[in-house]
Amino acid sequence: MKLGGRALLFSHARQQVFELNETACAIWAELQAGLPRTSSLGELSASRRWSDHDREIVETAVDAWRELGLIENVADRDERLRREAASRCAAPRRSASMIGDGSVLERPLVVAGVRIDLRFSHRALERRCAVLSATFRAPDDAPAAAVIRIVARNDSVQLFIDGVPGARVRPAAFVPALKAALVSVVLERGDYALALHAAALVREGRATLLSGPPGAGKTTLATALSGRAGVMACDDLVLLQNDGRVLPVAFPAAVKSGAWALAEAFEPRLAALPEHLRPDGVRVRYLPVRALAGSFPVERLVLLNRAGKGPSLEAADPVAALDGLLRGAYTPDRRLDADGFAALVIMLRGAECLRLSGAPLDEAVRLLSRAADCGTP
Repeated sequence: MKLGGRALLFSHARQQVFELNETACAIWAELQAGLPRTSSLGELSASRRWSDHDREIVETAVDAWRELGLIENVADRDERLRREAASRCAAPRRSASMIGDGSVLERPLVVAGVRIDLRFSHRALERRCAVLSATFRAPDDAPAAAVIRIVARNDSVQLFIDGVPGARVRPAAFVPALKAALVSVVLERGDYALALHAAALVREGRATLLSGPPGAGKTTLATALSGRAGVMACDDLVLLQNDGRVLPVAFPAAVKSGAWALAEAFEPRLAALPEHLRPDGVRVRYLPVRALAGSFPVERLVLLNRAGKGPSLEAADPVAALDGLLRGAYTPDRRLDADGFAALVIMLRGAECLRLSGAPLDEAVRLLSRAADCGTP
């Protein structure tokens, strides 16, 4: 596949992306055009009337690509797909109907297309959960993909996912633990090509993604940009669809205590919101985001680089952007497949890729707001 004028190949077996030079591209094009209609490389060589030298080059390339897992025998491929399908069918999953839990309150949700039923042992727990559930619609008659029980245990709160014990935390940490459980169910049972670690702002039906490692400032920057460069649709997780569009998962933005003072200058409501304690000891406040229906094409991808020289907002290499996104991406079987790779390339082909380096928050807001208004850094 071409991205930014560069030819890329993805190896599912190796979980690697390779760049092809001009000769390799020509050989690959020949193989794509000929192999489906021939039974051997020899027949393909004869049909193309290659010289002995040409055939030697092609055979060398094909041997290397087989070794890298870029090419596989049709019979081997069919057997691999059969084993993978059998493995998926054999994986046990407990039905919600198998759970006799005695819970007293139930709140069903649909999160990114996945129905999840929450069952609470106490009304106080259900009220505290409202900060997470407010942006998600009530379900239709579809069966639940999972049931999460939330049970008070003296000085702690215990979570169960489909009857399996999960996190047991102090009451102050209950909401972040429940959010983590909801995210895990969506990631394991949702319908998507690839989950991306990014914040999303939506403007006029198109999305700007802010991408970077944990601590890069995605949530703080998205909070400051909301209303200036789009509406904040999520601060942490988007689901990439096969057509290259993204579905923001609209959990409230988790603003960390170290960023409260910065974020409050742009979002005064933050100061009055209750504190929650993450399992890692970090205090957060949850800022509601806008729940938007449907998925969106990506207009702009911004790679955050706090340590770089700046402040600057410059064009980024799409292949470098692909590499950065893959570092924080997720799939249910923990392996990228060809469809997920293709969806990512489709997304990046239609997006302007930028790198934001060394910018304090007010300058970052100015640069990205101007980019949103003018379409260029």
